[in-house]
Amino acid sequence: KPSTGMEITKKTAVQTGTGVTVAAAAMLAVGAIAASLAIGLLAALPAARLAQFHIAANGDPPIEDPPSLSSPFYYIESARLVPFAETASFNSVVQNHDLDYAHVGWARPIGGTDQDLFFLIAHGPTVAVNESHLKSFKIHNTVGHQAGITLDELRNPDSTTQGYIVAGQQINGAAVDAMLYKLTASGDIDATWSPNPRVIGAAGRRELLSGMVQTEDAAGNHTGYLLVGSVTVINTNDNTAETDGWWVMTDIDGNVRAGFPKTFGVPQVVEKINAVTQVRDVNRQVVGYVLVGETIPPPPAISGDAFVLQVDQAGGVGGWAQNPVVIGSQNFGESLYGILQTFDRRDGSPTGFIAVGKTVPDATHSAQASVIRLNNDGILDPSWPSLYGGERNDVFKRAIQTFDPATGNDTGYLLLGDTNSRSIDVQIAEDAFAFYFVRLHRDGSPIWEKAATGLNGSFDVSADLIPITGSDYTWLAAGQTTAWALLGANNVGYSVKLQQGARHDAPAGAMDFRRGDANTDGAIDISDPIFTLLALFRGGQQPTCEDAADSNDDSQWDISDAVNTLLYLFQGAGNAIPAPGPLEKGPDPTGDDLGCDFYQ
Repeated sequence: KPSTGMEITKKTAVQTGTGVTVAAAAMLAVGAIAASLAIGLLAALPAARLAQFHIAANGDPPIEDPPSLSSPFYYIESARLVPFAETASFNSVVQNHDLDYAHVGWARPIGGTDQDLFFLIAHGPTVAVNESHLKSFKIHNTVGHQAGITLDELRNPDSTTQGYIVAGQQINGAAVDAMLYKLTASGDIDATWSPNPRVIGAAGRRELLSGMVQTEDAAGNHTGYLLVGSVTVINTNDNTAETDGWWVMTDIDGNVRAGFPKTFGVPQVVEKINAVTQVRDVNRQVVGYVLVGETIPPPPAISGDAFVLQVDQAGGVGGWAQNPVVIGSQNFGESLYGILQTFDRRDGSPTGFIAVGKTVPDATHSAQASVIRLNNDGILDPSWPSLYGGERNDVFKRAIQTFDPATGNDTGYLLLGDTNSRSIDVQIAEDAFAFYFVRLHRDGSPIWEKAATGLNGSFDVSADLIPITGSDYTWLAAGQTTAWALLGANNVGYSVKLQQGARHDAPAGAMDFRRGDANTDGAIDISDPIFTLLALFRGGQQPTCEDAADSNDDSQWDISDAVNTLLYLFQGAGNAIPAPGPLEKGPDPTGDDLGCDFYQ
């Protein structure tokens, strides 16, 4: 595959001349030292990620007991499930005025046959880990299958939560319609709307919804919503179908505005709009919208293209010189699933757009996660690295801009998607996926990547990502997981809080460090050789500062470093750790290929 935006290096065990793996030899050495010193080594091993659970005493579905997974880079605080459901998914999440987390998605109640729209509020700002943390949980059941696709909070004049608008989907036999629900602050159907939900569809057409944003007038007043997706029209004469990109504007009461819906497409080609963002000017006024999606050509063509489409404030196709912007090549297909307008926080000026998705670059048909950057006029920036991921299938779905909480300056981006690549995390099963996080500098260069894996080779699919108000470098991702399939559930709603423990205002350079501190926790102790052994031979967390992990300063990070640290810790004299040593931070006196991306 072509080179990715991030170099992926995985260490593997090798055979010794005696036929015993160095991993086994090291573990024997560690065990012997620990036994001689009566050290309970197993007690020091970290808990498996997202792998602890119990059955609630009242017979409710299993609830996560969050493991304490931490590092200087990030930690996953905990996960949340949808209660009282046989199968479910989170599709959208917002943090409301009270700093609580409101989720929307779909759920099939235990013993039920249809999927219903559900709404859940959990106490914040921490992530709920059992039902006692829930403030509200509602399931809204109408005819057919329903799903909440995206969520928007409504505020009162004093900024308190008035309620929510949920853009959803209804499937009833052959009919597929977009829907708007208005909910109260507690998640009940708002009786002031009638009918509620509003059905946005027409006979003989299938409207599939994918995104929603608020619309505003020149004064910044909320005027309604822009919904995007795709529409399929069935020709009953010859049983053919035509699918086009679709968008519609409504007023604040959910009524479709005159002149809508609008479509984008050409005959015999499938067009899908997958995401939308507002476009604001330097005065923070909404002046239009940008939509992203994909095209799928008819056979025998095999390569579809991604597109970026600008529309004006009134919902008409806008004024970019090239509109739509088509992203295509001789590859085997491009798709875009997320779009973000970016800003310079120093003066509030817009700086362009980040769009994320996937690219299939060759005949292996393995997708790589992709990122593109456009300026304010929709012109692609060719300097950005575009492909990320590993050896299998990877995709990005959401992007958010990150800011320094002290200065307000932008510091880069956090991307969320899914990965099937074991080079990113060996705990990902053969046919499974995990949440995939990538942190980028402002210039698109990578800072770190992380796969959040579930339990028992689970299939985890991400859906949404938000920054958490009141916390520095902290985000919440939502989606679904099959981690609890062994307990009778199928996929369940699943959200993860991710916190980075370090600022990254500029690309990493030379850093001072303590040699031997492999896990970069500021101290050299038994946890450091354990960290090294797990990282080398059990697919554990990789070091953020390989120079620090190179305990014997031989310009390699390998099993000998764990042994050297153990000798220093338990045999003392004659087993010194080379400069800068284990006590004071200092620069690396050795010129080698090891680096130090981060040391706290």
